This record gives sequence, structure tokens and C-alpha cells, in this order.
Amino acid sequence: MTPLEIREKLEPLLEVPRDLLLGRYPDFVTGGALPRGQVPVFVFHSLEPASFEQKLVHLKDNGYQTLSADEYLAVLEGKTDPPDRAVLLTFDDGRGSLWSVGLPLLRRYGMRGLVFLVADRMASHEATRPTWDDVRDGRVPAGEVLGRERGSGAFLSWDEVEVLARAEVYSFHSHTLRHARVHTQPRVRTFLSPAHRAPADVLDVPLVREGDHDLSAAELPLGTPLLVAKPRTSEWRRFFEDPGIRAACVALVADEGGAAFFERPGWKRRLHRTVPHPIPGRLETPAEREAAIRAELLEAKARIEAHTGRPVEHLCYPWHTAGPTARRLAAEVGYRTAFCGKVKGVPVTLPGGDLLSIARVGEDGAGSSRCCSGSGDAESRRGCLRSTIRRTPCSPGRLGRVGGHVVTATTKPARGSHLLLPVLPLRDVCLFPEAHLAVSIVRPPVLEALAIARRAGGRLLALAQKDPSSPSPGPANLHDVGTVAGLGSASPLETGRSAIDEGSELLELIGQSRARVVGLLGTGVLIAEVELLDEGSPGDEWGPAVEALARYIHAHSELRSFLDEQRRSNAPMAWVNLACQHLPITATARQRLLACDAAERCAKISRGLDALLRKEQST
Repeated sequence: MTPLEIREKLEPLLEVPRDLLLGRYPDFVTGGALPRGQVPVFVFHSLEPASFEQKLVHLKDNGYQTLSADEYLAVLEGKTDPPDRAVLLTFDDGRGSLWSVGLPLLRRYGMRGLVFLVADRMASHEATRPTWDDVRDGRVPAGEVLGRERGSGAFLSWDEVEVLARAEVYSFHSHTLRHARVHTQPRVRTFLSPAHRAPADVLDVPLVREGDHDLSAAELPLGTPLLVAKPRTSEWRRFFEDPGIRAACVALVADEGGAAFFERPGWKRRLHRTVPHPIPGRLETPAEREAAIRAELLEAKARIEAHTGRPVEHLCYPWHTAGPTARRLAAEVGYRTAFCGKVKGVPVTLPGGDLLSIARVGEDGAGSSRCCSGSGDAESRRGCLRSTIRRTPCSPGRLGRVGGHVVTATTKPARGSHLLLPVLPLRDVCLFPEAHLAVSIVRPPVLEALAIARRAGGRLLALAQKDPSSPSPGPANLHDVGTVAGLGSASPLETGRSAIDEGSELLELIGQSRARVVGLLGTGVLIAEVELLDEGSPGDEWGPAVEALARYIHAHSELRSFLDEQRRSNAPMAWVNLACQHLPITATARQRLLACDAAERCAKISRGLDALLRKEQST
């Protein structure tokens, strides 16, 4: 996994402590006041009535007023001073709740907002859907409004945009034509499944080229390989894979029940086996990249202007990502500003700041408009920060604290799901499922990771180092397949010091299941986002592997007693995994075995043990 891939996968786990250190939050988030003349910009996506109204009430009660896009631009250009208490409310994607929830609430409190539309994702229904006012007045049930974004009304329609533009509650600008991601590397990350077609997820599915045009998630057949992808507005060049690689995957899914195929264990592994390696294809040229980004920016601008009858001069980069080409083209095609997310060292963009990199404060709790200075004391604003640190999508399990911040993780995940675990680096050894391993922990960051694991139900990720001599392995020095391990009874070694602070600790790891690292975070204590791997059935390969192990043990009687002591499970693979963990093979060979599923591991251990025995007998 490259550093760029890891950065792309930075999940909310450590986002808040990282951004605090990088100066990406305004002072009011941590309890300070909003300095005179500063205009914070807040970003929203979907709106929930109670939460959104609470934010608007806070702004109203404390004398804030919302600026229009043009008024905000005049402030940044130094043409006018802002009111003492001014904010800009921005809404990304053009979600359906802007009509059903945002319209009535903004009207009620006399506020307005700036909406960034994805011009090619607009719905086609008329502007007749109910709003939250209809719920308050008893005309429709709440579920009819609250469930809008789960169906065909996930995004606004052009009819609704035209009505809203005339109402002057929102002004409408560009979030590019398709909010596109594109393939950038010849490596499969996943396959299109029914989950990718959910309204909330369609924007995350990369475009796939078919002939001379691109297909979106709704148009792609189930089973389509989705490769490593980046935002279209990034500087990455697009990789056009050979369309032929999709045929076998799509056919396999269609032949085995379509959507039902994805309910079976091991579906992803089966699809991976149908993809050729290496994946054939080509990278686009820099000229093709420039033409594609220009079209995304220019076509979105033209469509929105045609429907609203007003100039579109403001842009929001999808995923807050823009390379030099996108920034240059944004100015060339007529955008006067471009909005990002949090910007390093620029918590609030000030007059004279970079108009093509405007900082915004997100929806992560600290970004709530309720954190703005009000009649309450600083402690109420510090509460906003505390709610942010605790808010991750990985509840309910709690890992503990990293750098003073709460870290959470899922419990009892299913195969194929993702979870967050502290990392225990291993030197010269691997841990296999259904095997046990005693380790001595002395490094302070690893001791802290162990403490976090104990507060999370007693699990961590055992991950082998590539270079065992490294005292502080970083992400680049760790393999990407490891084992989720439970913690056995641990006892401090006789050091006379605290085992957690300075001493050593003897720990027994209990191998549970293999996992592939999706991303690694942290500098001292490492936290991994992992996907559990399906072992599969050893099938016909198990018998020859056990026979080969029996032949090897027969020639090494001392090994049999050792393995008998180590074996804690009667599962069929327990003997094979113990052999992989303890036989005299190199750490590199051991790691290769761990990366295999059960059938392939049995086949390799069968051949390897017989070869090793022949070599020993010949000498």
C-alpha cells in the first residue's frame, strides 16, 4: 500500500486529533471566541430536522446572520467588512433533505445557504414533495419526509432547484458535473455489489469506461471490478482497464443469482480469482486528464446556469481534493472561488486569503455551528470538541485513548467487514489463526497499544515487520496481511517497574482470523483499519498436508511433543497452522503462507514439508 493510498483512507478515527495539531480548526472549537471580522464557513450534507434546527436556533439566539455567496466574496476581496457575527452555511451534493428539511427551517429562522450541486446526478421528479412543515401541521407522517433520501429522492430535482432559486433561500453553484472518482492503478479494490447502489454510496463508486462513454453505479452490472480510484479533480491520471477483464466477473455473478451471490461467504475471493494479473490497460495522457477535468467544471457550470438563470461562480471540490490542474482550470473557466474542507494552517479563510482553497468546518461535531461564540460560557464550546472526539462511525466498542482522545471500534464484525484495531508489530515471526504465540513486549508504543486493546474487549492486530531490526516500524515496514488476536493471560516480567510505563510484559496471543490492512494511522501507536479475510475450506488439500506433516514429525520426535503442547484447537486447520508457525522456515516464507487461504496454504505446506524432509535426509 502506497503512502497516497493510506492518506486517502484516513478514516475519522484520528481525524480530529490530527486536525487539531495541524491547526485546521478555528479557536472557537476549543473554547476560544470568534475574532471580530472572521467569517467561519460551515458544511452540511444531509439534514436531520432536530439537529439542524438546534444549530439554527443557536445562531439566531446569539445574533448571527448568514451571508450570501456574493457577500462572502466581497469580504474576502476586502471590498466590505463583515457584520460582527456572520457565518456562511454551505451544503454539498444537493441532497433531497435541502428541500424537505432545509427549506422550511431556513425560512423560519430567516437564514440562507450556498448549495453545491452535482449537475449530472439530479433527480427527475416535480417540486411537489412534502416538507417538514407538512409534518408539523399534521398533513403527512414524519417517515415520509425523513425517508426521502433512502429512495428516488436522494438528490434534488431540477424542478426543485428552480423553485428554491426563485425563493432565494439558497444560491446554487457547482460541485462538478459528476462528483467523479476514476481508476488510477491496475489493482482491484472491490467489486460492484448491491450495497454500492444505495443512494448514500453512489457518489463513491468510480466511473467505468464503456466504449466512448462512462458508466455510473446505477448503470454498471453487478460484479464489475472496481480498481484503486482517486477523485477526478486530483492530479492522478486515469487508468483505463481493458473492458474484457469484467466479463468473467459479471458472468459469474449473473449465473449464480445476481444480488444473492453477494450473500454467500467468500464471494470476493471467488471474483478476485477471475481477474487477470496483471490487469491490462493504459494511463491517460496529461492532455486527456486536462480535457476531462475541464469538462467536469465547465459542463456543470453551464447546466446549473441554464436551470437557475443566474451566474455560477463558486465551486466546491469533490472530496475537498484539487491538484494543480483542477485549480488552474477552475479559474480559467470562470469560477471566482473554490471551497475545500479543513485546510492546514488556515482554520478560517481571511480577507486576502487563497480564493481557490477556502477553508470550511465540517459536520464532525467540532464543526457544528453551535460551537460559535454565544451567550454560553467557553465550557459549552469545549463540549463541542469533546463530542467531536467521541464521534466516530465505529461504535459501539471503545478502544480507549490515543493521545488523550477516545478511539472506538466495532465488535463481532462479519467477514468482509472493516474494523479498527491497535497494531502489535512482530519480529521474525507470524501468528496464524488457531495458533498461540508468547511474546515479550518492551517498546512503550506497543505497551500502549496493548493497553488500548484490553479496553476494547481484548483484541489487536498481530502484524509482522518486513525489517525485524527496526525498533519503531512505521506503515511502510509492516506487511499488509496479519492476524486478529485475542489476549491470553499476561504476567509482568520481574523488572521492578510498571509494566505499562517502562517495563516489559509477557503476553500470549491467540490467533483468531486473518485480516488485510486497508489503512494504517498514527506515528507511535499504530491503529489499523482491516478487512477480515475468509479462510475458505481446505477441501482435498487438507489430507495431503496432514500426511506430509505426519511424515515430518515422525522424523522429528521432539517436534511432536512440542506441537501437542501448543495445540489448543481440534479444528481441521489447527495442525497445519501450527506447522506454518513453528517449522524451521524463513520469516518471509511464513508470511507468504499467512497470505494464502486454507486450501492454498495446505497445498504449499504439503509440498514444502516433503521438500524440507528430503533436503534434511540428503545431508
